Amino acid sequence: MNSQKLWRHMVYWALASLLLLLLISAVLLHPGRITATGAAGPAAPGGGAQLQAAILDPVADTWLDADYANGIYKDGLPIYTQWFLACKVPNTKRPLLKFDLSSIPAGSLIIEARLSLHTNWYVSVAGRHLTVNVYALKRNWVESEANWRYATSVVRWNADGAESSADRETTPSAVAIVNNTNTWFNWDVTTLVSRWVNNQIPNYGMILIAPEMSTEYRFDSRDNPNTALWPELWVNYLAPTATPTPTVTATRTHTATATPTHTSTATGTATATHTQTSTVTATWTHTMVATPTHTASATPTGTLTPPATATATGTPLAIVAGAVALQGRPAPPHPSWVLPLEVQVSGLGTYHLNSDQEGHFELPVPPYQFYDIRVKGLNTLSALASGRWVGAGVTSIGFGTLPTGDCSGDDAVDITDFSVFRSVFGLNAPHADFNGDGVVDIFDFSLFRMNFGRSGPVIVSTP
Repeated sequence: MNSQKLWRHMVYWALASLLLLLLISAVLLHPGRITATGAAGPAAPGGGAQLQAAILDPVADTWLDADYANGIYKDGLPIYTQWFLACKVPNTKRPLLKFDLSSIPAGSLIIEARLSLHTNWYVSVAGRHLTVNVYALKRNWVESEANWRYATSVVRWNADGAESSADRETTPSAVAIVNNTNTWFNWDVTTLVSRWVNNQIPNYGMILIAPEMSTEYRFDSRDNPNTALWPELWVNYLAPTATPTPTVTATRTHTATATPTHTSTATGTATATHTQTSTVTATWTHTMVATPTHTASATPTGTLTPPATATATGTPLAIVAGAVALQGRPAPPHPSWVLPLEVQVSGLGTYHLNSDQEGHFELPVPPYQFYDIRVKGLNTLSALASGRWVGAGVTSIGFGTLPTGDCSGDDAVDITDFSVFRSVFGLNAPHADFNGDGVVDIFDFSLFRMNFGRSGPVIVSTP
């Protein structure tokens, strides 16, 4: 293992260890706040489930290519032997990956599962982003045989490119925006891995599809000689423990002492005492959703203080219709998507408002100008859209996913945030409740750990 990959793994295990310490301290200091549904109960010291972590390399990866439908690339070699996995729209290049999860016991509570892919040097149109969805496959495929038309050498996809609902699920399990070369990108596949591990669906792997016209990026594959750049699946889980066998303890037989006048022998009856520990299984469902599509409404969301220049002239105000995606929350529309936002607009100032239940917000501004617009959520990193032209009427701007984990509000996820997070663990503290479920718990820590070390602003690509 080279130094780069070793370093990434050391950081992962260090944060996993922090999670275990956090759970133990929470159980000891706040036992009344920890419940089975919060997943901290099984991790209590002295028995129960134990926190474990796994970092898995793929057992198979390739891509489907409409331009090389027979699976032979332009260099004359099979696609599956290439050092990269190409992803391109409109729906012409689709990576396939499969991971062996047999090392994770069935019945495990999956705390977090993250697919990590590294882009190489290539991008077809610099400066553009690529929205990439992850779908669960529903059909077996063979790495050395799969191509645009066939899953194996003798079995066709139901529709070319695995497009049919018989080939793959139609709802994405995760989504991420890829916008740079030589960079790691992550997809939260917690729910999908949980379904695989607990035998809710067969593990046929996943397919990555970019649904919109934009550009082509390439991810390093498991055929790259530099193993530090291989795809990886990072999994934190609580493994189940076997139900203990009841212990039978027999009581000692008692015999009375004889006296000169009377001899009495009393024999006690042996009784069995059963000691049994119940097993509690926690269940949690996590959904990662795509950046929502904005539908303009007539009423702005949140509370705004319009700048003085907005009313000084007779020119009607334009509307910036913004959209953000939030990590770790149920699919919108949902109340947990209502989040306090701070929106800074160049030349105008700072606005404070709320997103609605779909992650949308509206902001009135003077039209016919270029603006730099920075959006930051209560506990998220900021996103910056620079040089955006706002004309008359409504201008829609998607800010992508706002990475969460910033408890302190300094636009970074670091050890300061961990200190704040630990102090409110088990409480209802919105600034540390990263998934918006009303309590700071292990699932919020999972999101924190995913983004640890990141800082804002996240640059929004020019459309």
